[in-house]
Amino acid sequence: MVRVTEADAREHLGDLIRDVAAGQEAVLIERDGESQAVVISFDEYTRLRARTQESGSQDWKGRVDRLQERISREMGKGSLPPAEEVIRKMREERDEQILGNLR
Repeated sequence: MVRVTEADAREHLGDLIRDVAAGQEAVLIERDGESQAVVISFDEYTRLRARTQESGSQDWKGRVDRLQERISREMGKGSLPPAEEVIRKMREERDEQILGNLR
């Protein structure tokens, strides 16, 4: 991945867009040594969006159940509580916090 400063990106934005669109690798834009943004081609963006939408439409409960199984295997301990129980407890805690703030 090509790295450029924010100032260089501003100064050469047209060149960056042309290079990325022509198939050059992505460009990472940094400010004060910190990553700020990535410039990618529209084709790459479209591919990533399609992939994200596919994974977002999967059954979330099934993913949670598989993750629980994996955690249990890796931890080598007993089974974790069912996802519904964890969510119920989290909702109760959240509701208590909200009510506590209203009092």
